[in-house]
Amino acid sequence: MPARAFVIQFPDGDFEYDFTRGAAPSIGQTLRRRGSLWSVTGVDGERVVTIYVEPADRTSQVPRPMSPASDDVSR
Repeated sequence: MPARAFVIQFPDGDFEYDFTRGAAPSIGQTLRRRGSLWSVTGVDGERVVTIYVEPADRTSQVPRPMSPASDDVSR
């Protein structure tokens, strides 16, 4: 199976690229990134999947994913 790309978008607008040979993370799964646990709260896209996350201890407050047109990717 070829590698599948996905983007993890953090609540502060920062993002990280990753690849997997399996399925991309899905809503409800927990990821470990940057020394913390993150819960997947949204998934968008088909070829390059965008994964929206929140800290794992704040999953009761599920945010609405931002549209790409409104994202500010400047650092």
